[in-house]
Amino acid sequence: METVEEKVKKIVIDLLGVEEDKVTLDAHFRNDLEADSLDLVELIMEFERQFGGEIKDEDAQKIETVGAASSTSRNACKRSVPHHSSGNPGALMAPRLIPRADSFAA
Repeated sequence: METVEEKVKKIVIDLLGVEEDKVTLDAHFRNDLEADSLDLVELIMEFERQFGGEIKDEDAQKIETVGAASSTSRNACKRSVPHHSSGNPGALMAPRLIPRADSFAA
């Protein structure tokens, strides 16, 4: 199974068109990979799409390296998975059915 880091690296390579050997966890998007602000927005949107989570604006502004993008994407993905009230993070919540008020006999 592909790790978050591997997937982030593939996304960066595809969207920025850079060579694979340049994309390390320490690679700086602007300085090393020559990404501009539009590139960064597109990367954030693709990370959200691929990992199924939302990256908050304040978190997105802190992403300067491929490693930071990996950890932020991982955390966004974890936040998007609903947890069971038992506190067990592996247990997903099922939707709770609430009867409509007009379904009760008067």
